Parts: sequence; C-alpha cells; structure tokens
Amino acid sequence: MENENVLKKCPFCGGNAKVITDSRFDNKSYNFPKWFIKCQQCGIQTETAKIEYVVKRWNSRIKTDFEMKMEDDGK
Repeated sequence: MENENVLKKCPFCGGNAKVITDSRFDNKSYNFPKWFIKCQQCGIQTETAKIEYVVKRWNSRIKTDFEMKMEDDGK
C-alpha cells in the first residue's frame, strides 16, 4: 500500500515537492488548516485544501505509456 505521507516527484519537471500552509488561512476563525503542494524546482502547485486532499491529488498520476510498458514487462 502506498504511503500517502510521501510526495511523489513533480509530474512536470521531476523536482521535489513541498507541503506549504496557505498563510491566508492562518486566522484562527477558520475551522481547518489549508494547505497546498508546490514543486520547489518549477513552481507548479495544487489548489489550496485540506492536507489529505492535496497530498492525494499531488500523488495521483495518469501513467505514461512508458510506465505502463514497464509494468507489462514486469520491471
């Protein structure tokens, strides 16, 4: 089973990603923290939402033809 606490590499550039707190929601009047994930190399980022959602969205990928071939070949 995949560890959902581990972020995959950026799907665009292969860079490392980081979970960031959206500072617009630091006010205590909000009932939950808001987060987004941002690639530290190219700057692409997710929408702002609960951490479980943004991690799941970041780690969700459509497999490339190469990845599917590697799986079919058993590698």
